Amino acid sequence: MKRRIFALFLACMFLTACTPTTIRTDIQVYILPGEGVIVQNNGLWIQPGADAVFRLHLRQGYEIAEVDYWGAYDLILENGTYLLTLRGVAYPTGVAVTAEKAPDAGPRAIVYQPNGGEGEPVQVPVFSQRRPNTQTDLFADRDSR
Repeated sequence: MKRRIFALFLACMFLTACTPTTIRTDIQVYILPGEGVIVQNNGLWIQPGADAVFRLHLRQGYEIAEVDYWGAYDLILENGTYLLTLRGVAYPTGVAVTAEKAPDAGPRAIVYQPNGGEGEPVQVPVFSQRRPNTQTDLFADRDSR
């Protein structure tokens, strides 16, 4: 009886060793969504070094606060959906995407600390002009002091 069991065991080992196995060369990349983030296509399989593109939806009242990825990435808003492209993913990884509730307190502004903090801080509403960081009257010429 012991010999039959041993022979059956050896036969199973032999058959298992002789079956061809496929070794995966691709890697899995996934998003760890924070509160308010919904990932449409999570758990992508890509070739090492390729880009991983995810489609993110945000719940009403949320905005993306941080993408915790070690490399370069692009985040583009397209038709109410964010396209997150992780560039050149080299190994299996999980990327945390954090969102937070958008502030309800009035219009947003950029606060400038002119001349290295030596001048008076100036707040410029974000939507007051097309490029708020190009206002030239906010800064004094250092050589003219």
